[in-house]
Order: sequence, then C-alpha cells, then structure tokens
Amino acid sequence: MQKNSDIKLIKETINTLTPLLKYSDMEVRISTSDLIGKITGESDIKLIQEIVQNLIPLLQDPEAEVRSSVSREIQGLVIMGSKNDSQLFGSVIKALTPFLTDSAWALRKSAADTMVGIVKRTEEVDVKLIKDIRDSLTLFLQDADWNIRKSGVENLKELIEEDSLQLVKDTIQILTPLLQDSELNVRISASKNLSFIVRSYVNNDTQLVESVLKSIASLLQDSEAEVKDEVSQEIVQIVQKNGVADKQILRDTLNLFVS
Repeated sequence: MQKNSDIKLIKETINTLTPLLKYSDMEVRISTSDLIGKITGESDIKLIQEIVQNLIPLLQDPEAEVRSSVSREIQGLVIMGSKNDSQLFGSVIKALTPFLTDSAWALRKSAADTMVGIVKRTEEVDVKLIKDIRDSLTLFLQDADWNIRKSGVENLKELIEEDSLQLVKDTIQILTPLLQDSELNVRISASKNLSFIVRSYVNNDTQLVESVLKSIASLLQDSEAEVKDEVSQEIVQIVQKNGVADKQILRDTLNLFVS
C-alpha cells in the first residue's frame, strides 16, 4: 500500500504532465499518456479515476496513433483499478458510452475498441454490463459508414462469454442480418465472425450450427467472387470443427469450387 506522501508526489507529477496531453507534437502526447500510466502504478482508486477522466478526451485526438495509445493506457489503468474497486469499470464504460454516437467515426471506433478491450482484459465482468455494452454497440450495425458497421461486427464477437450460451445465441441473431449488408467487407466480416462464434462456442447444438451454416451458405450466391471465396472457406472450417448433417450445403460448396 502506498503512503500518503507517495500518492501526493504522484499527483503533483501527473498535474505537471497533464498539460502536455494537449501539446502540438503528436509524439509528446503519446509519450505523456504512456508516462502517466507508468507513474500511476497501483495507486488509490480515486487517483486512477481522475487520471482516466483526464485521458478520455484524448480519444478525440485527430491522430489515430494517439487514440490507439490512449486507449491502451485507459484499459491498463482500469484493469489495475478494478482490483480495488469494481465500480471503476462501470464508471469508465459510462464515460465512454456517449462517444459511441459521436459524429466522428474514428472516435466512435476508438471508444468501442477501448470498452471491448477493457471487457476482454478483466477476469470478472458483470454479464449485465456486457449486455449493456452489446446493446450500445448494436448502434454500429446501422451506421452509415461501413467501417463502423464492420467494427461493430468484430467487437460484438469479442464480448461473448464462453459460459453464456444465451449470449452466444443473442449475438448470432444480431449479426446474421449483416450477411446481407450492402458492403462486401461487412458481409465477409459477418461470415467470418459468425463462423468463429460457431466453431468456438457452439459444441452440442446441431440445430444452431446448421442454422448459421445455412445463413452463411446463402452468400455462395453473392455477386462478388471475393465474398464467395471467403464464405466457402468458412463453411469448410465449420464442417471440419462441428460436422453437418445437411448435405445440400456441402454440395453447394463443392459446386462453387468446381465451377
């Protein structure tokens, strides 16, 4: 446990460094956020909360490298703080949530990546909180920017907990419509991530496996050759891992290979 004198010194040092988070040189902003994270160490929870609040605005930085660096620092600080106070996790997620609907797509993506990164790095996470984040991220799936829709697909997959079959089923239901997205990169991402979910989390539910397989296989009729190629590979992987009773899906895939 740190002494009060140590905490005071840390606060004074951070207060001195904080103005540099707005410095014009990108490298200075990155170095400062990194240094603040290292100086903090296992400080008291209130200090960690203050530092995180100071770093959150940097998720709006115009430079992607800065946003990425700050995102990692926030994740690290939250994980460190959650050892002492589980409320820190919720407070940071709450602070980040408004950014999910910001007008700048880069900020929306940065906020989402940070939230999901926190979830993945925390050992014990409230399932309800995961569902709340998932519900927020579903907004990404209707975004006008296909990069954000693709990010939403990928992040929703990351939120799945291995021991929650209902969460798996809910995520599959949410992602399946993205197989018909107007952008081929989103359709490919949806097929890949649905395939991953089935192969990783669905073991004994043959009906669910075949349902997802049929949905993915519908893209074998896609107008884009790139989509057909990716989908055929995902189907093969699912069949190898999970098996499949519906032979028509296999015939459709084989026909694609020989056509």
